[in-house]
Amino acid sequence: MSTILVALASSAQSSSVARYILASGQKVHALVRDPSARVPLDLAEKGATLFPYDYNNPDLSVLKKALQGTTGIFLNTYIEPSNPSAQLTQVQTILQTAATLPNPPKAVVLSTAFFTGKHEEWSNEDPNYILSRYYAAKVCLENEILSYDFLTRWTILRPAWLMYNYMPPYHNYHFPELPSQRELVCAYKPGTRIPHFSPDDLGAIAAAALTAAEDDERFARKIFELGYENLTIEEAARILSKVVGTEIGVKYRSEAEVKEAEKIVPTQIFHIWSRDHDLTIDPTPLQGLGVKLTTLEEYFEKNKEVMRQSLGLEG
Repeated sequence: MSTILVALASSAQSSSVARYILASGQKVHALVRDPSARVPLDLAEKGATLFPYDYNNPDLSVLKKALQGTTGIFLNTYIEPSNPSAQLTQVQTILQTAATLPNPPKAVVLSTAFFTGKHEEWSNEDPNYILSRYYAAKVCLENEILSYDFLTRWTILRPAWLMYNYMPPYHNYHFPELPSQRELVCAYKPGTRIPHFSPDDLGAIAAAALTAAEDDERFARKIFELGYENLTIEEAARILSKVVGTEIGVKYRSEAEVKEAEKIVPTQIFHIWSRDHDLTIDPTPLQGLGVKLTTLEEYFEKNKEVMRQSLGLEG
């Protein structure tokens, strides 16, 4: 039986990984900030062992205990815009502690971001440019896991536009007008296609990689760009409208509105980035991993009631 350490287990990505591992009959050691919060309690009910862990002030004795007996690690990091190096510190602390164990875990799955490594082809050369800093941190994370000899089975997942970004609370960072105006207000160009991916599918792929047999070559030393449906914002709005049963519109910001929105929607930098670069992803490399990929409509249907409530459509 495998025991997997799941970092940042309260997050949407990591909790999905943990649930798939538990559903497969394996064990999960979950690092969580607050064991009394809803998501950790749900994981504990499903069989996870919780370990209270402060990423800003880590207790290495707790971390070492959480790592004992583990065969793999899922690494996800939280972003501190004012301190890009914090992500690297989070990963280094976990892996350096794992390296001190007599039998350290051999498998690791790291989640970064789509096109990490390739971004230099179109990213601004200014090191202070927000996307330069964002991706510089992701590159450091990927390089870090390659530097540990005990990690003989590593997998890097680079998720694209995760479908929960249309849902609360994440839509507050991407489409803050959605609940009140029932519009996807954006800085895309009409017709721009963005690769969508389900966080549940990310969880399934990560869990499969972490619990795979040692001779399973599907995941070992592999990097996967996680994108499935390449959809325009208009197509996403039509799908959302169909599922929730009311019209969801699309509004494109003027250049003046884009400038003003920088104060409340920092993630629109990806919208602007996509204007001049093809961000579509071919899902073909994901075939054969044993995971049936989820369409945006299927994901919305699964989360229909939550989305209706967020739009004031209860009942």
